[in-house]
Amino acid sequence: MKAGFYEPVDSDYGESWSQVMHRVEEAVADIVENHEKDSKIIIVSHGGVISNFTRYMLNLEQKRVQGFKTTNSSVSRFAIAYYPQKRGKEKCFQLKQIKWYNFDGHLIEDNLMTPRVIV
Repeated sequence: MKAGFYEPVDSDYGESWSQVMHRVEEAVADIVENHEKDSKIIIVSHGGVISNFTRYMLNLEQKRVQGFKTTNSSVSRFAIAYYPQKRGKEKCFQLKQIKWYNFDGHLIEDNLMTPRVIV
């Protein structure tokens, strides 16, 4: 399995949300293209990228991101379709299923806590 590291954009003014989502989509597309078709791929990221990518995949407005907070060390699992012919022209991913979002039950020592969100 290949690991990829993406450098942050150096800017005095930061990035717009659409610039961030374009960068994330390109990074995920690079990772997908470096694996065989129908592979299961794990991508580790911070909660901001996960919550924003989730909102992006659900076609929600930027201001709705507050509803998609992620707990440290939580696990989210998505089934997505990738359309390489759309890359660079339009959204190249389609969300098929959110299997888990923000699952954090593995963090509790006695495993008695119910995960906060399972979709």
